[in-house]
Amino acid sequence: MKKFNDRESLAAVSALLVAVQRSIQYVRENSMEDFFQNEMLREAIFYQLFVISEKIGSVDRFFLDRYDYPWYQLTSFRKLMFNEKFDIRLEAVWQMIEKDFPNLEKTLLLMKSKEFPNRVS
Repeated sequence: MKKFNDRESLAAVSALLVAVQRSIQYVRENSMEDFFQNEMLREAIFYQLFVISEKIGSVDRFFLDRYDYPWYQLTSFRKLMFNEKFDIRLEAVWQMIEKDFPNLEKTLLLMKSKEFPNRVS
């Protein structure tokens, strides 16, 4: 069993927050058509999703369990992106970021302020 500490969890939550905010920014500054046609934009967003899928595993379950969010979905990004056929439903990715990530951002901000007050990551 992996042993976590507050510092590691805070660093992971901070990295998650940056990746989520960047994803939201990319979606707000571009259209879905841009996303479909622009490989660089897709790769930038996929990179943020990869960071999210990696960093969620570095947050102590104690902290995650205190917030009502489907955290398991965040770990599935990697499987979605790197499956056998690399057949990613681009529209689903776009919709998830556009519709779900603002709530995720709020949850991470709340977690950071409540669980790690007065701590700098």
